Amino acid sequence: MSGRKHLASIAAGFLTPVPLFLFLEVLRNAAAASSSPPLGWISTIGASFLVALGIALCRPFDPVSYAASLAPSFAIWFYIFAGAARSGNLVGLVLIGLLLSGVCIGLAVGLIGWFIRRWSVPRWIPAAPILAAFVVIVVFSVHDSATGSEGTANIVTFLQQIRDSEQSYAAGRADHAYTCNGPDLHSISGIEWRTDYNFGGTDRNQGEHDRFWVVLRCSPGEVRATASALWAGGPRFTFDSRTGVIAQAGALR
Repeated sequence: MSGRKHLASIAAGFLTPVPLFLFLEVLRNAAAASSSPPLGWISTIGASFLVALGIALCRPFDPVSYAASLAPSFAIWFYIFAGAARSGNLVGLVLIGLLLSGVCIGLAVGLIGWFIRRWSVPRWIPAAPILAAFVVIVVFSVHDSATGSEGTANIVTFLQQIRDSEQSYAAGRADHAYTCNGPDLHSISGIEWRTDYNFGGTDRNQGEHDRFWVVLRCSPGEVRATASALWAGGPRFTFDSRTGVIAQAGALR
């Protein structure tokens, strides 16, 4: 193998995550605009593997050199693109996860690419896994969009149930006070209420429901229920007893 081919393979492996990260960022912004969750990590890893395999099968590259360079490149480029997120508490875990994912993808791509390249295959073979990657992305994006739309409708219905239960609870009290203790809302199910000790409270006023984080906040004669999506850029809905309506408060970023 010539030195030029070796260097080209290493460069291709190192640069492969760049267009993938940019494309996934476009998908993430599109998903946030439509109130849908972003592409899941399983489909993301699967699509990344297929794209990398297609590149490794291209004749100008050596699959083993390409895979060796690819393995650490996902973690490296994430750290470069992370910006201010590099100071976050979870960045270390993310880097470890990306490094392990990169190593697994690199090993699989190197072995499969080396094996396929030993045989005489049509010139269009490298395009096949890349096309399959886009099919995977489109299929899972459509599925996640439908799931996100259903989840949004479900959380609005859930907040309506909280509103009705809070109004029923207040009507049964002499002081017409609302409650921020979730278990007091006997008609509400499907959520494991927890106490938010950060605010010094004792009420079990928060919990997860259908990929949304639900929180109850009380003040004299008022209650506010907020449901925030658990994915970045997701929607947030609120019920305020002062108005009696449920409104979308905007996306979280």
